[in-house]
Amino acid sequence: MQEEQDKTKVKISTLTFTASHYHDGEIISCTAVYEIQDDIPDVPVTTSVTAAVLYSPKDTTVSVSPSGPVPENSNVTLTCSSKANPAVRNYTWYRTDGSQETFIGTGHILNIEASKVSTAFFCKAANMYGVGRSVLSQIDAQYSPKDTTVSVSPSGPVPENSDVTLTCSSKANPAVRNYTWYRTDGGQETLIGTGHILNIEASKVSTAFFCKAENEHGVGRSVLSQIDVQGV
Repeated sequence: MQEEQDKTKVKISTLTFTASHYHDGEIISCTAVYEIQDDIPDVPVTTSVTAAVLYSPKDTTVSVSPSGPVPENSNVTLTCSSKANPAVRNYTWYRTDGSQETFIGTGHILNIEASKVSTAFFCKAANMYGVGRSVLSQIDAQYSPKDTTVSVSPSGPVPENSDVTLTCSSKANPAVRNYTWYRTDGGQETLIGTGHILNIEASKVSTAFFCKAENEHGVGRSVLSQIDVQGV
């Protein structure tokens, strides 16, 4: 308590804290209670200020619409959000491939085809005090089987009637549901088996063959392959 020149008394209370972005916009109040007379209730007086804390972008996030799995080549809307004071000045978008980051666009909202974002991506939000970065996100782009191939083991020439293992591989989302194998003779295709792996005698596949991979979005087909059977 200190006394001023006019005989009034002043009491000072000081609040000290380390300002952070959590305090921005918070209301800070101080209440003083005056005791006037013993038989009169105390009189409280309150004053308030709103904290204004300047800070770089925080809590930067990405939202995807529509959420969940989407068909390949469909339009997807990406939204970058961040808390900042002053407000975010620039939004930028990047795609990642290993340690490499590729710039793909700017703006709070980015419209893109699902097929182009099979790798992970993120956004950055910047103002005059710094940059905030979102965590990596990925779109679940669904598509029919692609890059369907056949591998043969053992490779190279094999003796007639020896066992050969055929493996059908394909990229798909969701995963391949059915694998089927066919032998071709002119324009005729004959089913010879099912499954990701097919074991067969070399003498039975002297003609060309191929496999098909299927999921709920379509079918992928390998190119024609042929086994080099010795003695045929």
